[in-house]
Amino acid sequence: MNGPRRLPFPLVDLAREIPTLVVAQKYATPDNFTGRPAPDYLSLKPMAQPELALILKRATREIEEAGYSLVLFDAYRPESTIQYFVEWALQPENNPSLKERFYPRLEKRQLLEDGYIARVSPHGLGLAVDVTLDRQGMPLDMGTEFDFFDVLSHTDDGTIPLICQNNRQLLRSFLEKHGLKNYRKEWWHFSLRLK
Repeated sequence: MNGPRRLPFPLVDLAREIPTLVVAQKYATPDNFTGRPAPDYLSLKPMAQPELALILKRATREIEEAGYSLVLFDAYRPESTIQYFVEWALQPENNPSLKERFYPRLEKRQLLEDGYIARVSPHGLGLAVDVTLDRQGMPLDMGTEFDFFDVLSHTDDGTIPLICQNNRQLLRSFLEKHGLKNYRKEWWHFSLRLK
């Protein structure tokens, strides 16, 4: 890989803009649904468009005043990474333990069909983030882990324990109050509302 291309839109470093942000970029490690670090992620800083960064900065202040921290799993995602995820989903299944952990009730190809993996993503424009909350270094229980592709991860799933439902609503309330929109199939995914 030659690394990310120069982009036609501005991006800012979220870690610089929000020094208290907990950065846990899952795709820079093998601890993700593909089992490998994603292309161009190892050297990637957590980036977003300035408007999204400003919203996150305001939301983070409120989150911290309430005694929580915002944890970032993913922000700007290079086109090479988006394509890598699509190509991975089209390959035959070869890792039963990853399937069991991240998508036990779906086949890989269904992840594309059901909208869990997108060919075009707001992450590719720096307009989306994947996040969670923690308190004193302990992640809040959201009922599933990040990137668990299943109806149990739908933000309003009513079958998970009530405490997990409440934690999801808490995360959503902090971010939607400041102008972000949640993707209903993924409790962790928030993007700028398009005007």
